[in-house]
Amino acid sequence: MKKIFSLILALLMVSSMIVACTDNPVDVEDPKDVVENVDPSDDDPSADDLEDIVEDEPEDELPENVVPEKVLKYTITSNGTTLSKALSLAVEAFNVPAGSTFEYDVLIADDICGVGNLELKYGDGMHLSLDNNSSITDNANIAISTAEGDLGDYAFNKWYHREIKLYDAGVDSRDIVGLRFGTNGLTQGCTYVCYYDNIRIKDAQGNIVKEFSDEEIASMEFKNFGNIVCAFEVVDDPEPRMKRKTAEDHHAVSRTSVGTVSDGSVIDLEIDMDNTFDFDGVYFGAEQPSYIEAVNSYIIYKYDGSLYLYHVTDKITLASSVSVVNTVKGLVLRCKYEDSSLNIYACDNTNGDNPKLIWSVPVEVEPDAEFGKLNVSGFGFAIANREVTAEDQTEVDKITVYDPDTMLAYNLNCSTDKSPVEYALGENMVFDIKAYFNGEQIVVPKLRWKIESDDGSSANGLAAFNSGLVKVITECNVPGFVYIEARAAGFYGKEDKACLTLWGGAGADVTNIEAVASKPDDFDAYWQGKMDELKQIEPELLESVTVENEEYNIYYVKVDAGKYGPVTGKVAYPKNAEPGSLKIKLGFMGYGVGDAGLMLEPGYITFGVNSHSIENGQDSLYYSALSSGELSWYGFNNTENSDRETVYFLGMIMRDVQAVRYMMTSEYWNGVDVELEGGSQGGFQSVVTGALVSDYATKISAWAPAFCDWAGQASVRSASIFPFPDYLDPLAYYETTNFASMIKCPVYLVEGLGD
Repeated sequence: MKKIFSLILALLMVSSMIVACTDNPVDVEDPKDVVENVDPSDDDPSADDLEDIVEDEPEDELPENVVPEKVLKYTITSNGTTLSKALSLAVEAFNVPAGSTFEYDVLIADDICGVGNLELKYGDGMHLSLDNNSSITDNANIAISTAEGDLGDYAFNKWYHREIKLYDAGVDSRDIVGLRFGTNGLTQGCTYVCYYDNIRIKDAQGNIVKEFSDEEIASMEFKNFGNIVCAFEVVDDPEPRMKRKTAEDHHAVSRTSVGTVSDGSVIDLEIDMDNTFDFDGVYFGAEQPSYIEAVNSYIIYKYDGSLYLYHVTDKITLASSVSVVNTVKGLVLRCKYEDSSLNIYACDNTNGDNPKLIWSVPVEVEPDAEFGKLNVSGFGFAIANREVTAEDQTEVDKITVYDPDTMLAYNLNCSTDKSPVEYALGENMVFDIKAYFNGEQIVVPKLRWKIESDDGSSANGLAAFNSGLVKVITECNVPGFVYIEARAAGFYGKEDKACLTLWGGAGADVTNIEAVASKPDDFDAYWQGKMDELKQIEPELLESVTVENEEYNIYYVKVDAGKYGPVTGKVAYPKNAEPGSLKIKLGFMGYGVGDAGLMLEPGYITFGVNSHSIENGQDSLYYSALSSGELSWYGFNNTENSDRETVYFLGMIMRDVQAVRYMMTSEYWNGVDVELEGGSQGGFQSVVTGALVSDYATKISAWAPAFCDWAGQASVRSASIFPFPDYLDPLAYYETTNFASMIKCPVYLVEGLGD
């Protein structure tokens, strides 16, 4: 197949395009003792964006002698315009002795604040968290409140054994008459799932004084309130192999020293992003037995599919918490002490090849400080909950935190670690994503991202964005491009309507990209025949309407193009111009229906060519009627596109060439320069017209020209964000890349890699 070398080699710039997306934060108030409704957000993502991780069966079967336990499945759905805080179930009243502990096992399928919480209700209508002013916490120091207690760090997609010490004064003097299941933070139209087991109360000696079986709770009668639907059922344990971990289990640490900092030791840490619960990390500079307590220690660890770097001082503080979203198989992080810095490299594969610096943190450590590996089981609560004091502020604190009351619109920016069109096959592509408001970097809670690659791979996810930077590392294993899209999100992962969408991309081995469909054998002959046909039609001026202007002569014109016309548009040139002194420039329009563009440029006689044979200078109603009527989705008619003679773009191209012929009759033309420019569909017209008048065209400027590798977008390549018509064989005669070899003049090509 013919390589698309003429276009690809001209890639000189990268453009970004943005659109708006929406979200409002959820209103969180103190829960009541019955199901309550609160106002929802204006624009919530659909349930399709939320993955029910734990619903899937284990990949391999359990041994024959292992029978999964039965557990209680709790399903909550918001199917309307209101949200719920908690569901109360009435139980037969009972008392508990002093010093008792309320405990249960929980696994939540959706990382959301409120879901997974469970507490007790008193006979006088109060409940445990409210009666104690939300100050009572569990064994991981998490609030008991069904509205505020966030179990995501412990129970998201894993079992967490929760223990709550009951206050003597708060419980002993009153009856317990109910259980309250948290449902806070729901998104409209979405379904959430969590699992409970071993709900019981033990006395101070560890004896069970009250236990609620899964079957007992599932059989209880309750009423669904408002637009919230809740359901219980007894099911097999979704994670039968997983230990019911306590808080201590979650932050257990084992360490292996590999040397000292002065040794210049290097650690290659292989990252398995599919296993986010028991993982290897790296410690650096720690001199004390516990890395959490060690002063000036750096901890790298992985949690919930992202990588984090923490700097330990006398308080846990964030030095450079950069979320790394990895879609490369066998990624290796190389951790190395160099030039008084902790440098972290991303390598292409498990052999540690082609290391690229992604973090560099200046460090001051004592001589002979340790440098080694650690294994962390889960996520340490000390890192999650310890207070950050004023003296612990770092570079992250210099970035403004997003304020929804004042920052009504902000944008994302994406950059790559090298030229986005110079990556090799299989090489790591590192995308750095940041958020900005009025040119100043800001911090927002989370980032939703997705990528698609021409090699057929794709990925998406939600990453922590509170450090101001997310790195997405991926690759492309065929000559082609990777497309990336990102949107900022709030605490619960809902897209923020104040943020503009980021579209970007990068290419691998781009000079070897080949068109999917072959150029027709008679392509050149067909178009030569069309040019011969057009030569029989003189570019006669049919109509000219003068527009008053002090500095330029401006005319609305119509030019004869036979059955393809007339050509319509706007011609302009300086009033003081001398005959034979001006360059010619023609401008072409993007896809759509509207008034032709007017170009007023010193040294040029210009022609803003209308894409259609319609009037110019009309009001908006004229163009909107055409756009919704006879020109609605022009070029998308499969019947027309089944014959190369009836494709809509044939008439457009013939008029464009006739416009060039007309301009070359002007007495003001210098006889040399003929320049063509346009974007998207206009870029397509510039390239095609420049190819068909190659003996005269002296410069082509095309911004993201449309209809390139038309067949590829319909089959193996990532499609443009603007829809293309269905690919039919006759459209090969209108494939932009098939005209590339005919061009003789320089081409200035701007590619929108996110377009």
